[in-house]
Amino acid sequence: MIEPPGPSSGTDAVPAGGPVRHVSPAGYWIGSAIIVLGIVGAVVLFVVSIVALARVPSDYERFAVPSRSVTTLDSGSFDVFYERPGISQYGVYVDPPAVSVEDSSGASVPIGVSSRSQTYKIGEHEGRSIGTFTITRAGAYTVIVRGEPDSNARIAFGRGLGFRDFAGLVGASVLGAISLLVGILFLVVTAVRRSKARRTGPGAGAGPRRPGQPTPGAWSPPPPPPPGPGWGVSSPGADWGPPSTGAWPPPPASGWSVPGSDHPGGPEPGPRPGGAG
Repeated sequence: MIEPPGPSSGTDAVPAGGPVRHVSPAGYWIGSAIIVLGIVGAVVLFVVSIVALARVPSDYERFAVPSRSVTTLDSGSFDVFYERPGISQYGVYVDPPAVSVEDSSGASVPIGVSSRSQTYKIGEHEGRSIGTFTITRAGAYTVIVRGEPDSNARIAFGRGLGFRDFAGLVGASVLGAISLLVGILFLVVTAVRRSKARRTGPGAGAGPRRPGQPTPGAWSPPPPPPPGPGWGVSSPGADWGPPSTGAWPPPPASGWSVPGSDHPGGPEPGPRPGGAG
């Protein structure tokens, strides 16, 4: 015999029919992962870029004051920096020594005034840009530095800091911003879809089920059959009970007797009134 399912709790929602639409919460996990991984990647790229920037002045070629030396220069533009303690501070200015560059034939390479002011202070290196020049053909060049001897002063040649050096910082910022936006987009879209599924899906607005209320679609026993005439639960307004006195039909004229009686037609008559025999 199959047992009918027991009543469910009274706090379950009553669906309007059919299965409830389900939207996976995976978007929350995906959005959170994108945000976390993007921010971690941006931080790592930012740190690597800062370290690379710090190494740029360390790679400059330096010349003592005064000095005359031969060095190999590649083609391209170079910045001339004057290094000495405190020179990177605002308002501090010291006349730099004279610097000249000659090629292998003795021809001087023009050194112009730098169009941008650059300063740096990284570790033991602290400098300020004082000029710029361009090498059209790579090769050996003679660098001549004139001035009073100063053990704390140096002349440095380098490429300077350009956009290529800050590309890592820009990339870190873009990566962090895009990851944050995409991750938030995943979170918002997932939240909206799940909220919409609850509002418009089956069972929306059904509210909690009252105790004892059957679950739609669940098995329930069939209703009892209607009572027969004169028995069972009567219709509204009717009194239930056996027929009143006198409502029984009269016995037949002949041939009818109460079982166990010798008097046909009815029960044995009682004594007459007044004790008559």
